[in-house]
Amino acid sequence: NVPHEVITTLDFQVSDYHKQIIGIDLAHTTGKWAAVKVSHDPNSGITYIVQDFKSENMSVADFASRLIGMGGRSIPVAWPHDAMRETSSGTVVSQLRKLGVNVLPEASHMIDPMTGTKTRAVMSVIEKALDMMNQGTLLFMLRGSEAILTEMRRYRHKHGKIVSRQDDHCIDSMHKALMMLNLAKPAGARAFTRSLKI
Repeated sequence: NVPHEVITTLDFQVSDYHKQIIGIDLAHTTGKWAAVKVSHDPNSGITYIVQDFKSENMSVADFASRLIGMGGRSIPVAWPHDAMRETSSGTVVSQLRKLGVNVLPEASHMIDPMTGTKTRAVMSVIEKALDMMNQGTLLFMLRGSEAILTEMRRYRHKHGKIVSRQDDHCIDSMHKALMMLNLAKPAGARAFTRSLKI
């Protein structure tokens, strides 16, 4: 574990040129909705965890409203593959897009450097996040990211695998954002307009 005093910083207003992205995690029939806003400074190479939130008992419309409040009408929103899950109103990601959220055209993934293929292996992004923290290029704003810092204090692995049924929704949201960090855009940039085939 990386000491929290090494990876935290006082909150500040990010610059207009910072590239931003929001990662999300979804509740299913029960559970928690979560989102984490990430801001990358292309000049310093540092990525900041700026804001998080987590809540139970939300509708998709309520969740969309919270995302838009975080800037998600223009800032890209990275989503997990289970957002393609069908509901009576269509997939969750299609509902978010209809409600004005700037969801990315495809689910979060990384590119396997060995094969060049897409992967959603969670250990790959965990290793990426740990490398960034150890290098000092991933910092968490103290007040804006209280929920994820609390989750990180309790985060557990066993035999190289993540312990299941943890309260790690904000961590999962951060993972989605880091997977798609190359698609982050400055706030106010034109939203993605590619249609989703869902």
